[in-house]
Amino acid sequence: MNNCPLDIYSQDYSHSKWFVMLDIFKSHPERIITAIPLTIHLITENILQQTGRHQYLPVHIPPEHWVREGRIIKNKKTYRYYLKAIIDTALNHGIRVILPGFAFYLPDNYNKYSFENKLLDYNEHLCPVSIWGTPENVVNGIMSNNSITMSLAMEYNIPFISMNLCIPHNKEYYNDICHLTPKGISIMSQKLAEHIVSMEQTKNNLTPE
Repeated sequence: MNNCPLDIYSQDYSHSKWFVMLDIFKSHPERIITAIPLTIHLITENILQQTGRHQYLPVHIPPEHWVREGRIIKNKKTYRYYLKAIIDTALNHGIRVILPGFAFYLPDNYNKYSFENKLLDYNEHLCPVSIWGTPENVVNGIMSNNSITMSLAMEYNIPFISMNLCIPHNKEYYNDICHLTPKGISIMSQKLAEHIVSMEQTKNNLTPE
């Protein structure tokens, strides 16, 4: 979301093609009966994009001339706003919340050639970092999100799990910077289960007989 100039970035993520497409579909409830208005809208939007009238971040792989813009983390306010809204919604419905941070692993010798030739300390080498931006910018973005998640956990006094500290950084646990192997998924599941059991035990102990 950060891979664009400041004058293009929008706090509601409407600078992203993914969110624009979602909004277009949501704006046409009549599509259940007829798809004509939706089709016209999509064609019009496509023309505006092709002619450069509307500029959006693509779903994958940021534009080369924008990718350097990702060094400025612009989505702190947005990420906090939406995560806070999720927490509030859950708590208002009596649902207990656990906030895990994002786990990630970028080997020190990461580069495009080594990734494409599967020479890195990853298992399957699934997705190159370039899908999301430059390596340094992507790591900074993840760390920013984790910091906000942890701060909200402290603010609401709810559990925070630093998954990045729980999962070892090597090919046994990572297929790329953020996709886990079965071993990595097992650790993540175990940590979540431990917190769920602990919360349940605490609840039962506090329940009056």
